[in-house]
Amino acid sequence: MMIRLIWVGRTRDSAAAGWIEDYRRRISRYCPIEITVVRDAPGKGRSRPAREFQALAGKLRGRGLVAVLDEKGKEMTSVEFARFLDKAITSGSEVSFLLGGPEGLDPELVAMAGARISLSRLTLTHEMARVVLMEQIYRAFSILRGMPYHR
Repeated sequence: MMIRLIWVGRTRDSAAAGWIEDYRRRISRYCPIEITVVRDAPGKGRSRPAREFQALAGKLRGRGLVAVLDEKGKEMTSVEFARFLDKAITSGSEVSFLLGGPEGLDPELVAMAGARISLSRLTLTHEMARVVLMEQIYRAFSILRGMPYHR
């Protein structure tokens, strides 16, 4: 059982990086977790996700579930997300969450994923989306184990 987070670009905001590290440490008590950062593709525009596609796809190991974060993905409550994560972990050896860069993910990569998840209908910065995802993963473990954090 393993959770992998693969995202484009380093976390530049020190406060966000601190939150991410705090949740990574908390989650690691329940499950191994790995964060992989791929470099931003140079330039701007709609072709950028296609250039980032190879870097992201190259980090996937083909085991378990691949879930992409996408604004058109399925919205879930925290309890629904906990059930989703529990089912994914118990049915595979790892769960990989992919987060794209400023232009999003390449449509081919989105189509390859086993799940599309939206964190919110609100627009979040990429760094904030990372923090929210980490917090929700930790919250999912607290829900599954009946811990008081979720209340």
